[in-house]
Amino acid sequence: MSLYAVQVLTGQEAEVCRRLADRRIATLLPQERRLIRRGGAWREEPYTLFRGYVFVDTEAPLPIYYTVRGQDGVMRWLGASPGTPEALSAREEANILWLAGDGPLPPSEAEVQADGTLDFTSGPLAHLRDLLEKVNRHDRRATVRVPVGGEDKTITLSYRLNGRQETASNAAAGTPRSVNTADIF
Repeated sequence: MSLYAVQVLTGQEAEVCRRLADRRIATLLPQERRLIRRGGAWREEPYTLFRGYVFVDTEAPLPIYYTVRGQDGVMRWLGASPGTPEALSAREEANILWLAGDGPLPPSEAEVQADGTLDFTSGPLAHLRDLLEKVNRHDRRATVRVPVGGEDKTITLSYRLNGRQETASNAAAGTPRSVNTADIF
């Protein structure tokens, strides 16, 4: 099987996947259990990682091309020329398959090092460490660039702190600046 990226209207990814599954077309929708702070507590909620994209898993896209294209919310298949489906590269496919997994990914785990930097010890951010772009410590989110269809797509993943927690002076200091990868590792 090969993976193909299909652009859909943002916010309709899950609905498009459901309708395609009803037609026995295999799809992937990478999601995470996003950490969101509400009412003073961190909660986990499902969040689609590639907003506006659904991934179709098929041997041959041509027999299902019009079935997929005809769904409400589907805009186009990604490919080198408009409307021509093009399979993702082996590296891109491996990343999407890993991110899709068996369901929404858990938040990554991070430890604060003695020098104040973060070390991602488990989860998607540990796996995608080489693609890390920036970290927002206030929102507990990190941005990575993942190639899809020959283009880098930016996705944001959440993390939780374990081990040595933030100190009260750190937590009350306000919104820390975003950090580049070079500052972390």
